[in-house]
Amino acid sequence: MTRVERVDDQPSYGEVPGTDAYNKRMQDAVPDEVEVVPEGLRSRSTSRVCAEDRVYTPGGSLIPKTVVEKVDPDTPSYGEVPGTHAHELRAADAVPDVILKAPEPPKKKTEGM
Repeated sequence: MTRVERVDDQPSYGEVPGTDAYNKRMQDAVPDEVEVVPEGLRSRSTSRVCAEDRVYTPGGSLIPKTVVEKVDPDTPSYGEVPGTHAHELRAADAVPDVILKAPEPPKKKTEGM
């Protein structure tokens, strides 16, 4: 699941239809969740990530954390298998700050028991 947290609801670069940036971003992934979190307030997801170890720039701006929530942490994801082309490409990706395990979905009750 892809989650985007924004500080306001104003259009960002590439979100204004008709601009070159908008046309270039047409093939970008669409986030599953978007939450507007005004500066100074907490996101709904902060309970999952420790807030005490947040990092700030020298100017005092908060540096966002990269959080990955794995659905099946026991199975290697695309690009995690050493020796594959995907692994070589993924080596250039940023390393996430936090990796979480997605909660297990509730078990379905079987009828007739």
